[in-house]
Amino acid sequence: MGSWSLHIKCYCIWIIFIWSYEGNQEISIGVIENMGKKRERLEVIKDIIEAIMKNREIKPTRLLYASNLSPQMFKGYINELISKEFIKLDIDKKDKKTFSLTNKGQEFLQEYRVIENFIDNFGL
Repeated sequence: MGSWSLHIKCYCIWIIFIWSYEGNQEISIGVIENMGKKRERLEVIKDIIEAIMKNREIKPTRLLYASNLSPQMFKGYINELISKEFIKLDIDKKDKKTFSLTNKGQEFLQEYRVIENFIDNFGL
């Protein structure tokens, strides 16, 4: 019970900070809802694939920042996505590395969106 009240106090401090900084109630509510929410594995994968799709190809550092993961976690996800052929690592003649999306990665994203829509339609 003690740790629960501690979390509530942290949320209250966050609300005050956001409220005074942004002056916008909608922003503060969005932050409260997402605070402490850990992304699920599939959501992280979706976020990585969406970042690549948005940019067509993206440098590793930029993708790391977009994914909002630690470098160690990022490496694990990237290795998995490459091994499962969702993304590919391209290296040009100047050793410039970029990630691009494969057809399998695009198909995953399409199917993921179908599942998201299904869940939203049932209010879950």
